Amino acid sequence: MQDSFSPHVQVAVSHPLPPYSFTNVWGLGWSRWRASFLPLFLGTLIVVAVYVPLQLPNLVNIPTAIMGAKASQSAEAAQNLKQASVWASGLAGVFGCFALLWSIFVSLPILGGFVWMGVQAARGTVPSVGSILQGYRRFPTVLGGVFYSVIIFLVPYLLAIGVALPLLLSQSGWNLDQLGQLTNDPESWDGGFVAALIIAAVWVAVCVVVIYWFGIS
Repeated sequence: MQDSFSPHVQVAVSHPLPPYSFTNVWGLGWSRWRASFLPLFLGTLIVVAVYVPLQLPNLVNIPTAIMGAKASQSAEAAQNLKQASVWASGLAGVFGCFALLWSIFVSLPILGGFVWMGVQAARGTVPSVGSILQGYRRFPTVLGGVFYSVIIFLVPYLLAIGVALPLLLSQSGWNLDQLGQLTNDPESWDGGFVAALIIAAVWVAVCVVVIYWFGIS
């Protein structure tokens, strides 16, 4: 007998995910996309719009590049290019700082919220567009997760560089300039450098596999 004093609570039951395989991922993704097309599409537009301001540092250099193509035509054009380069460097620094703050406090939480929308869709719940703000509601967790992921991914990168680079430098007299010249001139490679290059390539490949394994874990 149902207790008359108990409130009626509606519990959302999510469907269990199927075993991981390409077929299941493709089928599940396609079916969830069709079921949640509108909110996921609007969320995608929001993410794209949020990432547009991050391109400002690159856009600053476009006028300088155009003037650089004309700098050889006259001394006046060369002088204008020099002044434009100074202004572009200053603006690039300002926009670079802006892009860093924007990526931390805007792009990152919005992207976290968009991922949460995808999780909701994968669980069989049609997400609301407002769910994209979930990254702000749990901003410390999102920021800590990104920091933790960077540390994890950084270790294989450092191992790859820390082993491959000294191995190659040992064959070039520990000189970066000489290593660059040697790399660009395959005819000058001896047996020792070829062996070091093969070992370094294999080690970097192993580190890439480790990074990929971290990414799917």
